[in-house]
Amino acid sequence: MLPADEFSEKAQEWRRRQTELQVEIQAHQKADVDYLQLASRVLDLTQRAYDLYTRQQDNFEKRKLVDLMVSKVVVSDHQFVSNLREPFFTLSKLALAAVSRQNRPKWLGR
Repeated sequence: MLPADEFSEKAQEWRRRQTELQVEIQAHQKADVDYLQLASRVLDLTQRAYDLYTRQQDNFEKRKLVDLMVSKVVVSDHQFVSNLREPFFTLSKLALAAVSRQNRPKWLGR
């Protein structure tokens, strides 16, 4: 048997810990929502980037869009090479992988 005063002390400690955990859970739930909203905005921008760029009349605005997505552009021998920023780099790899899976012969499986 647990003495009453010891039980009260433990119960209070457990309630305090329960409150701490509830606060942590709420923070994680809010972060999940924020993360999903950010992911949605990034995917939307990724899908509309070309259209936004071509419709833009102001070169400064075009430059802002490029700077948002590209970290480095090098022009060499009339070719340009760019390094995409994250998450755009990862999205481009996923898109290329999806296209290559679509073009793969059926007999290769997965």
